[in-house]
Amino acid sequence: GWVCGRWCGLGWMQSLVLLPIQLAILEALRRAMKWMWRMVTGKSELVRLAAAADAAGATGTSSSSTTTATTARNPQQQQQHEETVQKSGDALAAAGAKLESELAFIRALRRSHQLRDVAGMLGLEPLPPGAVAGGARGAAGIAEWLERVSEKNGALREAHLDAVMSIVVQRKRVSSHDVTTKRQLRHVLERVLSVGETVQTALLHRATPFSASNPLHEQMLAELWDKLTDRAPREGGRVTREWGRVGFQGTDPATDFRGGGELALRQLVFFANEYERDAKRFLCEPHNEIARYPFACCGIGVSDSIVRMASRGALDLVLLRAPSASRRMQALDDLYAAVWRAFHEMYVASAPATVMDFPPLYKHAITTFERELLARGHFDHLALAPPNSKPSKKD
Repeated sequence: GWVCGRWCGLGWMQSLVLLPIQLAILEALRRAMKWMWRMVTGKSELVRLAAAADAAGATGTSSSSTTTATTARNPQQQQQHEETVQKSGDALAAAGAKLESELAFIRALRRSHQLRDVAGMLGLEPLPPGAVAGGARGAAGIAEWLERVSEKNGALREAHLDAVMSIVVQRKRVSSHDVTTKRQLRHVLERVLSVGETVQTALLHRATPFSASNPLHEQMLAELWDKLTDRAPREGGRVTREWGRVGFQGTDPATDFRGGGELALRQLVFFANEYERDAKRFLCEPHNEIARYPFACCGIGVSDSIVRMASRGALDLVLLRAPSASRRMQALDDLYAAVWRAFHEMYVASAPATVMDFPPLYKHAITTFERELLARGHFDHLALAPPNSKPSKKD
């Protein structure tokens, strides 16, 4: 928008004022293109993307099924080996195309005003009214919805997908005799539901408050203290200022967990166990003590940021790559650790003067991560530089 404004000889402020108008025009053009596609082919964008994902998946299956392991020892075996490598490459390319088509389907579904309630039924959006019997809200409502769509409850899950399919087929005017299109839609919607299930599971853990009366919560909190302090005795009992040693701001960690709930506690313990050396190093960096951020509170903030990014669709490709529900939750934990580690390295490199530099640097990092995840499905932590930093001569 700014480039067009400058090209037309407009000033900075005039270009910025016209930007919303230009964005509205682009959105109108996008909708016009969708309408033209529908008129020419008789199929909606979602139906086209579902067909593309199905076709790519079929290509990948046929390529991978003919792949065999060979050892090149003579010209004939060498040729067989080259064919095997070619087929393996074709299978990988088909798998990548399938993921791209599924991702495009999810993003189109998120943008669709006509199917906004369907996105909610699949867990991509906040659960719509009536999604849960009895109108349960909050953690109870999410838990009931997850119970319904769980793979363990096959009949309930199939019934839920049938209801979603019925709405999509009706609104997108898919013929009842078009068995192929309905099969393609069903397969992609099932994949989308798996992504939504993971998003809602993370939201459930965040909505579940930390409770001092929950033995499991207290056990994990004690484990966190022991890992970060090498089992140092804590004077003052359960409620004490010593919690500040590991980055809690209050005398009772329960007050700090209000923003992240059970999810933040679980991921803090995960980070302390799997990245113990990094966790202990973070507590002592940077060397300027007044610039050190509160470790535990930062971890709680990272958990909240991960859930927000998942809710906005920035992690769709990350979750699509995982083959099962447990691996998808593991992918969220791995991303949590990667984001925190990359942010910390950037924070230390920026040489903050005081801890007051923490909020803007953290905001810059999370904004950068979300932009990279939306664009590529992953982020390059080596490219994360402090804001307003000058590029090196090598660049």
